[in-house]
Amino acid sequence: RQFKVKLLQAERVEERAKGHLHDKAKMDYFQKVGSRIRALYGDEENPITWYDAVVDKVVLRDEETGELLPRPKFWVTFPEYGNSELVTLGEVDLMTGGREEPPGAARVGNIGSCERGEDRDRGRSYDRDFVRYETSDG
Repeated sequence: RQFKVKLLQAERVEERAKGHLHDKAKMDYFQKVGSRIRALYGDEENPITWYDAVVDKVVLRDEETGELLPRPKFWVTFPEYGNSELVTLGEVDLMTGGREEPPGAARVGNIGSCERGEDRDRGRSYDRDFVRYETSDG
């Protein structure tokens, strides 16, 4: 039974990743350092579930080989717990419940100003080999 559950979870992660690749606005948002998203996390003590997260870094190249990855991965921090994890494209999604507007949504007010100071990025950075991911199939 556990095997079937893990297989189903893997299929959902794959479907979600493919869906994200077809949505340019989502891909742009996910690849922006500081974006507030949801990410899957689970361990021996906790079942896999969605948690609020912040994108710290976008990983586009394999650390060992230096080769370009077929899909980006993301270093995220879970603010509620303070821990960071490397997650795949299929393990992230937009926040729900009105806490974060979807990419391209009309915004009201002066979003451009940031009152958090000059060190807003807190050491976060994009991978230097930033590439836009687009699908070749229609």
